[in-house]
Amino acid sequence: MSENMSFSFSLPEKPPKTGTPVTAEQAEQLLLKQLETHQRPEEQVLWDLVKLYSQTDRLTEAITQVAKLVAIADTAEKKAACYLAMDCMMEKRLDFEAAIKCYADAMALEPASGHTSYFIRGIDMTPPDATPCGVRGC
Repeated sequence: MSENMSFSFSLPEKPPKTGTPVTAEQAEQLLLKQLETHQRPEEQVLWDLVKLYSQTDRLTEAITQVAKLVAIADTAEKKAACYLAMDCMMEKRLDFEAAIKCYADAMALEPASGHTSYFIRGIDMTPPDATPCGVRGC
């Protein structure tokens, strides 16, 4: 097989070397101030807090921020993304019953496009014999 295949991709830009490292506590204070002063869009700051809290094993705080995101979500796609994030946090807590509920809540919203839809369908837990043709995702 001697076909030449071309791929179109780009590498992310390298971060500037002029930044100043901050601790998790400093990052949290910065994000909370941005939230309070509306320096950045609320949704972006809340997602940054979710990531910070999740990466520092503060899952209760992360889940609280996701609940705020659910409350302001204006599309099924955004709300489903929140439930999918909660699903991951519940799995990290080893609370699999809660994780399944979060996943089911995300699926029930039936997001039709975007990354969330892709991931929900990629994690489809429907047994193969429960589908009409016996093939998962059918």
